[in-house]
Amino acid sequence: MWGSPGYKQGYAWGVQDASKSVCVQGRGFTVSGTRTWYSIGCGKSNAGTSVTWGNVLSNPSIRAMATSGASNSVGWWI
Repeated sequence: MWGSPGYKQGYAWGVQDASKSVCVQGRGFTVSGTRTWYSIGCGKSNAGTSVTWGNVLSNPSIRAMATSGASNSVGWWI
């Protein structure tokens, strides 16, 4: 993904097992270009969260953690 000054990267995600919840972070960048993780929601899905990206060339990515102690898979798209 190639950004531009002021660009925001959108993320959407959903759990594979709807009986379990997760908290998810999406990778973005500070205005100075430092990579950082932003919270993009907790629960079963979120389809409309954007993070600061800016003028950076990088691959979008997420990380998630199950909230109930049991594992779960998370599908995501940009």
